[in-house]
Amino acid sequence: MKMVKGKLKRTFIKKKGLLCTKCGSVICSWGRHDFRSCKCGPNKGIFIDGGNDYFRFGGKGIETGEYKEVEVRIFEKEGKKDADIVQKK
Repeated sequence: MKMVKGKLKRTFIKKKGLLCTKCGSVICSWGRHDFRSCKCGPNKGIFIDGGNDYFRFGGKGIETGEYKEVEVRIFEKEGKKDADIVQKK
């Protein structure tokens, strides 16, 4: 965290992610070939892959529209990593 005019400024990393509206899982791929799926499983829900190198997603949930694109903000809080989820409209 950085100090800006007497206030703490949180620095964070933005990542693309997907929210499965069926099971409520938020999934995010952290690196190349880091395949992640929601709790429904890749055959019934959604999956994401590619990290910052490429953005690949799919699954039955994509075909049926049971997902939302989200932005995941990762930041450090008291020495531990924490995350905020911002839904895109």
